[in-house]
Amino acid sequence: EQMLHRQERRIAAAAASLEALSPLKVLARGYAVVMDESGGTVVSVRQTWEGSSLSVRLSDGELACTVNRITEGSMGLGTDDV
Repeated sequence: EQMLHRQERRIAAAAASLEALSPLKVLARGYAVVMDESGGTVVSVRQTWEGSSLSVRLSDGELACTVNRITEGSMGLGTDDV
């Protein structure tokens, strides 16, 4: 019985970890997914241009956006990829 209880705890912990990584849970924490007109994910400002249309997926819906200005830089996020 102790072994069964230990397995149940392991399964519950694994389920909680999976739920925390759920795309919908990530969006609910304030993140967004940005997609270009072809549905590809936009991860860099270099994938867009002024006037391009983007779709922004949030936790409660989607925004249709047009790029007005592009500013390159890491914005203090500690990445050199941008």
